[in-house]
Amino acid sequence: MARQLSTTAARRTELPSAASFPAVPSVSDTAPPSSTSRLPAPPTVAATGSSAAPPTSTKRAHVHGPDEGRDKGKGPAKRERKPAGMLGKWWPTLHSRTGQGRGCGHYVWGEPAPSSKVAAFDLDGTIIRPMNGNSFPKDSYDWELCGGSVVRKLRDLHRDGYAIVLVTNQASPFSDLSADFRRKIPFVCRRLNVPLHVFACFEFDEYRKPSAGMWEAFVERFNGGLEIDYNASFYVGDAAGRPADHADTDRKFALNAGLRFLTPEECFEDAAPDEDYVLWGWDPFAYDHSTPDPPAILPPAPPPNSTPHELVLLLGGPASGKTHYYNTHLQPQRYERFTFPPQRNSELPRQLKQHVRLHFERTPPTDDSSPPAPRPLRLAIETPLASAFSRRLFLRHFANLLLSIRGVSRSSFKISAVVFAPAGGFDESVSGKGGIDLWRHNSVWRSVTSGQGRVGDRPRKRAVPLTPIEFLRKFEREWEEPTIEEGASRSSARFHSLATVYFRLPPALQPSWKRWLADVYPGKAKKTGRIAVYGPGARKDAVGRWEEEAKEEEGGELMGVLEVPGEDVA
Repeated sequence: MARQLSTTAARRTELPSAASFPAVPSVSDTAPPSSTSRLPAPPTVAATGSSAAPPTSTKRAHVHGPDEGRDKGKGPAKRERKPAGMLGKWWPTLHSRTGQGRGCGHYVWGEPAPSSKVAAFDLDGTIIRPMNGNSFPKDSYDWELCGGSVVRKLRDLHRDGYAIVLVTNQASPFSDLSADFRRKIPFVCRRLNVPLHVFACFEFDEYRKPSAGMWEAFVERFNGGLEIDYNASFYVGDAAGRPADHADTDRKFALNAGLRFLTPEECFEDAAPDEDYVLWGWDPFAYDHSTPDPPAILPPAPPPNSTPHELVLLLGGPASGKTHYYNTHLQPQRYERFTFPPQRNSELPRQLKQHVRLHFERTPPTDDSSPPAPRPLRLAIETPLASAFSRRLFLRHFANLLLSIRGVSRSSFKISAVVFAPAGGFDESVSGKGGIDLWRHNSVWRSVTSGQGRVGDRPRKRAVPLTPIEFLRKFEREWEEPTIEEGASRSSARFHSLATVYFRLPPALQPSWKRWLADVYPGKAKKTGRIAVYGPGARKDAVGRWEEEAKEEEGGELMGVLEVPGEDVA
């Protein structure tokens, strides 16, 4: 159920109202440049557009904008690709902790000084926009400023001691677009002519908004170690969840980063706060972590030589808590875990077959009249078995494996299943159907946090990459709820027990989990047609219309696929 967004709470969960913060410095049209600025005097600022006034020198005409010096039909000349007097450069790419993908680009213009006060901005739709009213730029030179006050505002903030940071999502299935963006940014920064950092996420990883990865990278690595003044700092973006907005990504990013959020109209035009907005998709703050303790498969301390051989199937979607359950409940009881991708016809992987055969070769089986074998075999299997048919096939193959081993029968194994289900925060609260929201969120959270800290005495080197969205959808589409009778036939084993474990986290981990993370995946939460949070001024009589429009936009488009062959402007 959607909830009303409170205007008072702690950082990273709910933010104070705008009235409780110091006012954002106003735009000064006549304030002189600071004498301490490390940049040359800025060029004349045009009211709109991306081109500054041409230089007065007659010896060499420098190109200051995207349109000057362009030959019709031939594109820009080579000398236009790098304007003279460039004061910025691309720094080394910030690679994902997963070690995969194109990472996050980092461009620095001038020599920005560290500051406890930070003014962060989205780029597309906030600082610049395509020319001629287009939704997406045609090339590196198709851009203009969003308004005449943009440059003046940024320079005023710089004079007032703010660090200026631009953060933008630029992931695209087309590799040449990242190169286009890298060519464009020097021209944009030259037009703004204020010391700043630009962070551009080219991948779907921990840096992508609404995850706070780009903000955290700046704070931890590129701001001189200063403690941030969150009362004075703020973030400006156009994806604010308002009726006409294409997304709500920027508002969610500000919530994740603990920053006060402003729309471009509030920042550049001194407009009143617009509280007629909603947050779309699934609400992680509404999830119920107070579920009962998971059931134990075995007693805490089983007596030796009294437990039969066991096989436990861990059944649930990706990132649903299976590994955590194994580490905390099964591994201490000496279960051996086998994790493998889907096999053709649910066949057993070769490693599992060899392990079972080798175990019984080392430990000869006994009949009912003999003492039990000294070391029971305990297996925990984690593999995608979404449908009842796939599980029956797997159990049949396992039963046939046992029959092929001399002296071993199906009755010598106790076969159990543990189902991992969501505990709340969904339209449907059963495992599988509706669970994709939790899996997406957990997959991002796992990727964001798994590369941090240490494993024992060893530092973590790689984070867990995101589970592909296509795999999540396929599992949800094929999921069938397991039953105790499943697999009971002459040719396959059956479940001796079936337990359900609801996903939950201990209180110590919940603060890092309760963030807006699912939107790191491709697609927009607005296209789900579900409203998670109502803004203080949301007109609920109009919400039904918003939902209908969102569902109409979704027609013919799959979430997770970029809608147009252009830059990601969310």
